[in-house]
Amino acid sequence: MTESKTLPRPVPARAFRAGFTMLELVAVIGVIAIMSAIVVGGYGGILKALARENGFDTLRRGVNLARQQACVDGQVTWIWVTGINSFVLVRKGGKISDVGANSQGSRDWYYGTKGDRKLENAGNGKARWVYDRFADLTEYQISVPDISASDVKAMFDGMKGSLVFDMSKGTIANMIVPPQYDGDLDAWVFGVDKTLLGNDDFAPGAEYGWVTLPEQSLPKGYAFAESYTDDGKYDADKAPRVKFLPDGTTSGGEFIIFETDTGKGKKLEVRPNGSLVGPTDVEVTE
Repeated sequence: MTESKTLPRPVPARAFRAGFTMLELVAVIGVIAIMSAIVVGGYGGILKALARENGFDTLRRGVNLARQQACVDGQVTWIWVTGINSFVLVRKGGKISDVGANSQGSRDWYYGTKGDRKLENAGNGKARWVYDRFADLTEYQISVPDISASDVKAMFDGMKGSLVFDMSKGTIANMIVPPQYDGDLDAWVFGVDKTLLGNDDFAPGAEYGWVTLPEQSLPKGYAFAESYTDDGKYDADKAPRVKFLPDGTTSGGEFIIFETDTGKGKKLEVRPNGSLVGPTDVEVTE
């Protein structure tokens, strides 16, 4: 008996042509490129919008915090633009009654009684000594009977290196010797780094304050319109600032942040009663 065999079917010639032609590949790549451009462009727009909102929220929180600090501490508090895209919170510390150039090159510094000297030659000639005889450094007048002397010293030592603000000049300086009350002078005395100060910085009669919130920055590519010059530099004279009084009221003011490449911005208005209005969309033109 003869076995029957099943022969394989012949494969059609067109089966060997499976795949894309060059023209089809070019068309597919073109479609992918167009879709990618749309997606990336949309994503970039989303990121810009988020950055703008985050920057505005950071500013709004800073303004609210300045008002809260003024009310809680019972001291004048500023929100102050310190760069093209940065700001700080400044709490009033006092009013300068006198300054010392420290021509001797040194000054003995003490905590407590004069016999309890802890820092010799404080400042080493680098300090500009600031005297405040108006007794408004009340938060540092420790009168609690059970606080230890070491705790008081630790508190003052912790202030070394903090920032001090000249409210009349808009100048920031590092504190190199913490404040202490000098009974003989009947004044609070502290030393700020004078190496980068002008002769009229921290001058008698000027109000000074402590920077209570470290410098905050807007997202990259955003700036404060008022203090931003045509060549992209910071203009301290035009930098916006708003002062809050202990009752939460203010003289009013506004802040405008904008995208430096497009000019699109948002405005935050601070009303005299301390309330905020915004964001309001604005266009910043040079």
